[in-house]
Amino acid sequence: MSRRTHVKMPANRSYEEMGLSPEPERTAGNQRRYDVAAPTRLGPMRHARVLGQPLDDVAALISLEGARENTSTPRMNLR
Repeated sequence: MSRRTHVKMPANRSYEEMGLSPEPERTAGNQRRYDVAAPTRLGPMRHARVLGQPLDDVAALISLEGARENTSTPRMNLR
């Protein structure tokens, strides 16, 4: 995971502890098993941090993204 996202594991664990990233499931040996969406979630966090954004701002951006995904208003996909 760290190699794919360029987010070091201590930073990733901090994001999990702060609630910025969901905690992954664990194996019987207590190893983290991340879902396929984890790199997509971590990428924007990394970019914001590289640009010098404080974690409070990163958390606000994530909450806005979550609010956008949870809305029932139909939207056009322009991507």
